[in-house]
Amino acid sequence: TKNSYTQDKNSYSILGRYLQTTANGVESARNWDAGVRYDRAISESLAGYIGQKAESDSFAGFTQRDSTDLGGKYSIFND
Repeated sequence: TKNSYTQDKNSYSILGRYLQTTANGVESARNWDAGVRYDRAISESLAGYIGQKAESDSFAGFTQRDSTDLGGKYSIFND
C-alpha cells in the first residue's frame, strides 16, 4: 500500500508491502518493504525530496537492507 498526504507545497508518503507464498507446504517467497518520503515543491516545475526505505527478501539473499534517497525533480510538462 502507499498512502500520501499533500498540504500546500509539502507531500508526505508512507508505503509498505508484504508477500509470502506457500504451495503444498513449501514456502517459495517471503519479502517485505516499508518506507517514508517527503517532497517539497519549490516552484511549479522544480521540487526536492528525501526518503528512507527498509526491505527484506531472504530468497534473494538478504535479511535487511536500507536505502536513503535525496534528490530533485524537474518537470518539463505537467498535465
